[in-house]
Amino acid sequence: MERCVDIRRAANAPIESAKRKDFAAFQEHNQTFHRAIVEGSGNNVLLKTWDSLFFQIRTRWTLDFLQTFDPVAIAMEHIPIVDALESGCLISRPR
Repeated sequence: MERCVDIRRAANAPIESAKRKDFAAFQEHNQTFHRAIVEGSGNNVLLKTWDSLFFQIRTRWTLDFLQTFDPVAIAMEHIPIVDALESGCLISRPR
């Protein structure tokens, strides 16, 4: 359950950054959130793939989404994901 607490914290951080219009921090927190979920899967191949795509994902997201979408609304979409994880905490425990 501790991992879900960390993921919840990571989900809230981009919301605060988006409200401040600190898009560099927003993107950093957004990546931290998504990486925490991938890491929680316990799948090392998936984690390695995620890490190898980090720069591409960050660049693409910044170019595409920040110009056309409300970053606060995007950040708020993380909360139901955490709610679903917490309901069954579908995150494996570290080994």
